[in-house]
Amino acid sequence: MANAGLIVAIVAIVASVAVLFLLNAFSDRAQRAEPPNPPLARHEQGRLPPEPRLQVQPFQDVAALRAEEQALLTSAAWVDEKAGIARIPIDEAMKIVAEKGLPHWAPAPSPSPAPAAAKPEAPGGKPK
Repeated sequence: MANAGLIVAIVAIVASVAVLFLLNAFSDRAQRAEPPNPPLARHEQGRLPPEPRLQVQPFQDVAALRAEEQALLTSAAWVDEKAGIARIPIDEAMKIVAEKGLPHWAPAPSPSPAPAAAKPEAPGGKPK
């Protein structure tokens, strides 16, 4: 039994050393295969690529957008003061709808039937 455990330990150590050797060899090979940066790129480290660029901090952009939307949903302001259109906080709007219900509008008029299409005429001027 002790011999079997010793053999398993030796095989595990040999396998670990082999894996480390292979990882180092593949890493060195990958670094040699990667071409160096072109000369102009080496001198212009701070240069930005042309538009459109990817977001630098997308999670912060999303957080800022959500904060802006939340501010709009929870504040009151005029949308068009001349027309008397205002924005109210969403909590107040839900309370008003719960108390009074949704407004009812007259149904839209049904469209009138389309006039009957004229029958095409034959080449001789007579209807088909």
